[in-house]
Amino acid sequence: MTDHIESYKQTPKSVTADAGYGSEENYTDLESKNIDAFVKYNYFHKEQKQTKKHPDPFHPDQLYYNKETDTYYSALWDK
Repeated sequence: MTDHIESYKQTPKSVTADAGYGSEENYTDLESKNIDAFVKYNYFHKEQKQTKKHPDPFHPDQLYYNKETDTYYSALWDK
């Protein structure tokens, strides 16, 4: 982004980029320059695949802890 600003002597109002540019460093830089970012984050595609018809019962979001039995279980196992 710095190269663009130096070359064109202007700061864009917004940018669009693929997941290869989706890093905390880039998000922070764009925010500090008041640039609206439409940039996929690195795990975007992976998360999209997880929304398939049969969710992964072992995904951390699906696991719950039972303190009495000291075990984890998935709510998906009951279905």
